[in-house]
Amino acid sequence: MDTIHFTPGPSQLYPGTDQFIQEALRKQVPSISHRSAAFKSIFKGTVSALRELMNVPEDYHILFFSSATEIWERLLQAFHGPGFFFVNGNFSERFRAFAREMGRLESSVEAPLGQGFPMERVHIPDGTGLVGMIGNETSTGVMTPANDYYLIADRFPQPLHFIDLTSASPIYQVDFRRVDGAYFSVQKGFGLPAGLGVLVLSDRALERVKEATGNGEFRGNHRSLVEMARRAEKHQTPETPNVLGIFLLGKVARAMLDRGDELFTTSKLKADRLYQFFDAHPRWQPTVDTPRWRSETVVVLDTPNQAGNIATALARQGFVVGQGYSERKDDQIRIANFPATSLEQTEMLVEAFQKLEIPV
Repeated sequence: MDTIHFTPGPSQLYPGTDQFIQEALRKQVPSISHRSAAFKSIFKGTVSALRELMNVPEDYHILFFSSATEIWERLLQAFHGPGFFFVNGNFSERFRAFAREMGRLESSVEAPLGQGFPMERVHIPDGTGLVGMIGNETSTGVMTPANDYYLIADRFPQPLHFIDLTSASPIYQVDFRRVDGAYFSVQKGFGLPAGLGVLVLSDRALERVKEATGNGEFRGNHRSLVEMARRAEKHQTPETPNVLGIFLLGKVARAMLDRGDELFTTSKLKADRLYQFFDAHPRWQPTVDTPRWRSETVVVLDTPNQAGNIATALARQGFVVGQGYSERKDDQIRIANFPATSLEQTEMLVEAFQKLEIPV
């Protein structure tokens, strides 16, 4: 039996990725110049596929970076004024920490472990330049509905609003007209090797960077958002990028498009199956109690002092799951529900859990 990775990143490779890699090697994609017509065609095709899959408007820019972590830094470099951050776990906390480490003033709203944000009590201070929103917190399994963030963006329209989709895209759909952008890495929901981050950026946000640059404020040179967008208009990047990663992302995005609505209906069926099973489990329950806050893409279980034993026992059956993040490593199991795994494989994982004999 082949090993199946239900890990929250890096994740199971999307079906067909091995063939896409072989195609890339046959075409010598890793060796082509990033100024060549061949690369421009790859860039254009991948951007087109992402626009269609994620419903990205034509006047929003799609830019490629090395990771979502780099995008945090680029956003903080680009936009002046204090930052405001939604924090409900380790990854959203890290974005706030980046701001602090860069000497930026910051404020935030925090949610307790496994809970959502009290949106009605959120107040974003005047003068805030950037709002960091977390669509899906990978460390806790909390997914905040996009509609909640749209209400915040409507109430506080002056700052720029960005949603982190790193462990949520492409399942978590965004109405980009309601926010200024979103970003993700490809090694999770897209089931690809790590090393590529994608930023969707509004014209409003880009114009604000241009205004700051015109006023003499330093906003970076080689990889500034202005330069990245300028190059993207020509289907290029400022430097030699992860050409193979961009090629593979375009292939996987097209494969997902070919699935149509089934991509989303199957995702929900798989998530429902996992939550139904663990809601009734005598020992291990979902960390997130409230259904509207339960992540569809990363199911987190409370397994006090048993996470290592569970992960080891499942691995013997051919299933790799994630343990809890950081200080919760021994007390939680994290199960990725990304498009790369099928409903049949999810049923197999449930059966594997049923066979576990872990001493109390």
